[in-house]
Amino acid sequence: MGIKSAVVIIVASLIVGGAIVAAAMIMNKETDPADTSRAPRSNPWVTEVESALKNAATAEESFATSSGGLYTAEFMELEEEGLQVTENVTIAVVHASDLGYCIEATHARLGIKVWHFTSDGGQPKEGVCRLAFE
Repeated sequence: MGIKSAVVIIVASLIVGGAIVAAAMIMNKETDPADTSRAPRSNPWVTEVESALKNAATAEESFATSSGGLYTAEFMELEEEGLQVTENVTIAVVHASDLGYCIEATHARLGIKVWHFTSDGGQPKEGVCRLAFE
């Protein structure tokens, strides 16, 4: 075996060995759900908006139980039901009737992004209200 053949075998071994190591690393990353250190963290400002929307929805439901099933578009009435919002979050009741409600929220640090919560949706979602119950 000449020097040229030995070099070719060594280079081929390094390439194959490197591919095996790389494949093992990829497989380990895909199958290790316990490693959350690299998982994306939730944006605290989005969390504030979502929390404010859930609290506003709770206040709407509380209001409706004492008003014969009518929801309110008045923010002050939601505050009377216990709604408290942090200073960076803005809440607006876009629609409220006996059929349902839709509330929108923004955060001062998130620019023009809007989230909403509807009476039939059950959770905050990114985007503006699209009313199906009007």
